[in-house]
Amino acid sequence: MMNKKGISAVVANVLIILLVVSGVVLLWAAVRPTIEETSEQIGADCLTVDLEVTGCEANVTDGNITVTRNSGDGDLGGARIIVGDTTEDCDVKNLEQLASQTCHFSSNLSAGEEVQVAVITGDGTVCNPLRSAYVC
Repeated sequence: MMNKKGISAVVANVLIILLVVSGVVLLWAAVRPTIEETSEQIGADCLTVDLEVTGCEANVTDGNITVTRNSGDGDLGGARIIVGDTTEDCDVKNLEQLASQTCHFSSNLSAGEEVQVAVITGDGTVCNPLRSAYVC
C-alpha cells in the first residue's frame, strides 16, 4: 500500500482566499491615493455649475459677451472668458440659475472668433469649460 500525503481541499481553498484578499488589499493601497487626489482636484461645483456663452457683440478693440447660467446647483464665484490664448474674469457670482449677464471683454474680439466660458467656483477653483466654443 502506498502512503499519499498532500494538502486537503479545505486548506487549499483557505490559502487561495487569503491570497486573493491580500492581493485586493495591496491593489487598493496602491490605487487609493490617486483616487483621493483626483477627487479633490475636480470638486463637485465644477460638475454642477453650468455656464455657457449665448451671445457676443464684437468690435475692433473689445466686445460684450453674454453668459447664461443653466440649471444646476453649486457655488458660483465667477466666470473666466476664454478667447484664443486670452482670458478675462467676469463677476457673475450673483447670477441666478437660468439668468444671463453681459460681460465686457476688453481685449480684441472680432467676428468669427471662438469664445468659451469656464466656471470659477466659490473657493476660487477654475474649472475646464464644459461646453463647446461659441462663434461670434
